[in-house]
Amino acid sequence: MSRLTTLALVFILLTPLARAEEDPLAEPLAAIDQALGSIEKLAFIRPEATGTTEDLSGLQKMVSDHLSKRENLTVIPPDEVFKKAGPEFAVSAEGIAGVAAKMEASAALFIRLFKSPEQTELHVMLADSEGKMLLEKPFTVSSIPPGEKPTQPAEAPPPPPEAPPPEEAIPETGEPPPEVADTPADAFERRRVAMVPRQRISGSASVGVIGRNVAVGVHTPATVIRDWMVVKGGHPISEMDLAKLAGRHDIVKRIEEDIGTAETYRNVGIGMTLGGFIAAGIATPFFKAEGDEALTGAGIVVGTGMAVGVAGLVLWLIFGPDAAMADTPYPSRHLITREEAGQMIDSHNDSLRRELDLAPPLKKPSTPKASIEMSFFPAPQGGAATLTVRF
Repeated sequence: MSRLTTLALVFILLTPLARAEEDPLAEPLAAIDQALGSIEKLAFIRPEATGTTEDLSGLQKMVSDHLSKRENLTVIPPDEVFKKAGPEFAVSAEGIAGVAAKMEASAALFIRLFKSPEQTELHVMLADSEGKMLLEKPFTVSSIPPGEKPTQPAEAPPPPPEAPPPEEAIPETGEPPPEVADTPADAFERRRVAMVPRQRISGSASVGVIGRNVAVGVHTPATVIRDWMVVKGGHPISEMDLAKLAGRHDIVKRIEEDIGTAETYRNVGIGMTLGGFIAAGIATPFFKAEGDEALTGAGIVVGTGMAVGVAGLVLWLIFGPDAAMADTPYPSRHLITREEAGQMIDSHNDSLRRELDLAPPLKKPSTPKASIEMSFFPAPQGGAATLTVRF
């Protein structure tokens, strides 16, 4: 292969990587374009972040600029959507559709940033005003556009020092300057609780134990699970924290009991694993002894020890993650149901609205469903039938 051919291949391979680095949002923006279709009016909801306090103004501006280039599409900017529709909405097809209905738009777009040490992920949700989800997909991106920061002016020579004011002009109250209080809407946005989607990987564990005459293996395949989690002001919180915020002491007590049970099973599994394998290891040298009784005894001890050790290892693998992650924002197994979480979220947010003197959120009117009922009344000389139509 000639040097020119080699350089051409390297250029071809590196070109997509360079383009991806230049435009990390190319894939999610292309998916949004395809899902928009013939939408004529779009409400763009403020992007939110989970797991980071990063400034999202650069992401918001880049998406807004991209949408503004589409022909026959009117985009309602995020600030206007926030002022008119408010900060509270359910992160679901119905909740996003409710924002579109408030803004009299055909659809609404919501983007949430999930950031962890391993990856940065954008969850894009696009729903029309009828509650149909047009796009719901996570995208892994290398980075997001930096936030808009005010440009620093060019350095200038320092101005001459000003003469200090007269002593009588300096107030000596001894009180700190008054703090600028945020608006009730901003305070609600900072303290509100919401349920957001979450993806996690479960399983992918392999354990093998090999003895002299037996081999035992335990394997669980990896699976990707679409799950949910709770955030407060954009930051993840545990289910225990949610129960405490909602004042549900009965659920707090139940969670504490479940955590204690998981820790007990985990500790039992650790003890069985260590005891069983140690006993099997101690009995293994007796296989070299002469006599049937020694061999039989060694076989019984080794077999029993291996069985107890494997059973303890299974308990350890099952209840170990539950005990370690139960009181964190990322539990391996939920200690409350999705319905309980939704009720506690609504209870906390309603109490917070009353505390801040905010109006309750507007509920989307339900569409009546048509129905037809037919009844028959037989009689010896004929009978009768009734037809009832509701709409």
